[in-house]
Amino acid sequence: MCVLMCLFACTSTETHQDNFVSSPFNLAVSDTFSLHLDTLTSEFIVFADVCENKGKEYLAIKNKILNAIDVFDLEKGRLQHRIAFAQGDDKNALGNLAGFCIKDFSDMFVFSNHLQKIIRTDTSGVLKSIYRTPDDDLLLVGGYIGIDLMLPIWRNNKIYFSLPPFSDPLEDKDGFSEKYKLEYEWNIKDRSFLPLSVFYPSVFAGKKWGVHHTFFSRTIGQSGEFVYSFSVDENIRVYNPKEKNLHDFPAKSDKHQTVKPYETGDYLDYFAKNAHYDKIIFDKYRQVYYRFYFSPVSQENNFIKGNRIPKRGYVIILNDKFQKISETTLPISVKFPFTAFVAKNGLYVSFDEENKEDELRFLLYSPIK
Repeated sequence: MCVLMCLFACTSTETHQDNFVSSPFNLAVSDTFSLHLDTLTSEFIVFADVCENKGKEYLAIKNKILNAIDVFDLEKGRLQHRIAFAQGDDKNALGNLAGFCIKDFSDMFVFSNHLQKIIRTDTSGVLKSIYRTPDDDLLLVGGYIGIDLMLPIWRNNKIYFSLPPFSDPLEDKDGFSEKYKLEYEWNIKDRSFLPLSVFYPSVFAGKKWGVHHTFFSRTIGQSGEFVYSFSVDENIRVYNPKEKNLHDFPAKSDKHQTVKPYETGDYLDYFAKNAHYDKIIFDKYRQVYYRFYFSPVSQENNFIKGNRIPKRGYVIILNDKFQKISETTLPISVKFPFTAFVAKNGLYVSFDEENKEDELRFLLYSPIK
């Protein structure tokens, strides 16, 4: 209890002033890339992670159809192997696959949806250990960590989970207060869970927001700091796990428009007519951050298209000191950046211009100076 009280009491939030730095760093499309899918792979993938083995890069994706992890060769764009998980009552069964994090091909953690179970394995599916999470509804390591905006982070002997509120934000505003902690630390050695003092920015407080706005994105920087992008906040939020403090840095789009709280009416119309900030990714190869922003739909008769809202996307580029250095406009064929990822060649952003069912296509963005 003393540890928790100190952790909460020692946390402070500091806001940094606007600081734009002119830089020759910009992004441009250098190539296209396709993952070749079979009939048992969903074309709409929301969870992906890059891993390396013997100098080669692979993309591991969550296969919802087969309750499996598919590992693709990034050079060839083809399925290398598939790790399927049992869903039955057997003690070694995972249940529904929520998410995973990979250290390398020899070690990975896989998390169950709504079962208090974590499995440690390797990418060939060899079982190493089974862990149980505490008997606490809040810590059901459920579907929330399976959403790639809240990708679990493996750092040394700890894994970090981001958990948005379980309640409906349209009915309960308390989830947006400082009372609700958004980050949990799981110690692999002693199996303890510890809440960290990361919470929604004050712009959320006392207002009614939609379900999309509860989700946020988090990446980890070179020095181990957690960097958050919240949907309605023009700033990014940085948490230092060693110093246990929060800092806000300006990171707004050139096209920024203030998001209005939800009042009444059709929710999808509301979401389409309002801008939102989205995923943030750290590029360890180029020491920059990419933050996605989507402006409102401009055409009244084009709110929904194929169940995806056609907003115009932008990528805000920040240096390793969280200073904005440039911004890149994305084509309208880029819908949501769920599957965006960084590899040695650059930033991969999925698009669906031709709607090919047997391919997941990406634009490869590389820096130009």
